Amino acid sequence: MNSLSKNRLVLVVDDEEDVRETLSDGLEKNGFKIKTAEGGTHAFNIILDDFVDVVITDLSMANGMGRDLLRRLKDLPYDDRPLVYVISGYDELTSDEIQKFKVKKFIQKPFSINSLIETVSTNLKDTITKK
Repeated sequence: MNSLSKNRLVLVVDDEEDVRETLSDGLEKNGFKIKTAEGGTHAFNIILDDFVDVVITDLSMANGMGRDLLRRLKDLPYDDRPLVYVISGYDELTSDEIQKFKVKKFIQKPFSINSLIETVSTNLKDTITKK
């Protein structure tokens, strides 16, 4: 377990239950605390209720809320804004959208869960050292 992951809350947002479960299981095994949401509205409500360190969200969900969630997250105050990772098998974000929505990284499906965990852990470490 990575000491940086201990007590870090990751919110996994995807309309596919198997994707949420796979990501949650892998992240939990690496010491992260997990919450899940099947859409953008539910996810944003969780963020308003809890301090979330990281959001991993699908872009193309059945309810179309991927980009809406990104719009809402970018408007949060800096200290309340989680690191945001976007995963998708279909849509891609342009480099302008990545900057506009303050996305840490766009990850194309399929991807390696271990690679995602390593990326999140490294970015959390970088965030801690900059504060």
